[in-house]
Amino acid sequence: MTSITLDHYASGYILTGSGAVYFTVTASGTVGGTGVAVSSDLAVANIVNFGLISTAHGAASDDGIEAYGSCNVFNEAGGQIAGYVGVQIDGAGEVNNYGTVSSIAGPGGGPSTIRPQSSCPAAVSSAMGPRA
Repeated sequence: MTSITLDHYASGYILTGSGAVYFTVTASGTVGGTGVAVSSDLAVANIVNFGLISTAHGAASDDGIEAYGSCNVFNEAGGQIAGYVGVQIDGAGEVNNYGTVSSIAGPGGGPSTIRPQSSCPAAVSSAMGPRA
């Protein structure tokens, strides 16, 4: 398994490869630009966010986290994820949200904050509150 820890990355980040990736954004860290994208060629991506993942453009193609394959997202207390869609998983996966996930398009004005594709088995656990 590959492990990546980021403090600051202004232009967005693409996770790619053939195995599993463990990706962490630190509490003082930020990922901007086009957010975090997960390639479909990865076996699985585990994204743990303690900081800020936020797209700069707000375009329909700029989601905070967009996974084209299997992905598990852990947004920890104090973590913030924002994009046109906050988190979109187009494969198997799970979202555990202890922080804030938001849609730039806004409630009623755009897509949902956390969106699994209708044909994919992603599970969503949102607004779970602080971990014990």
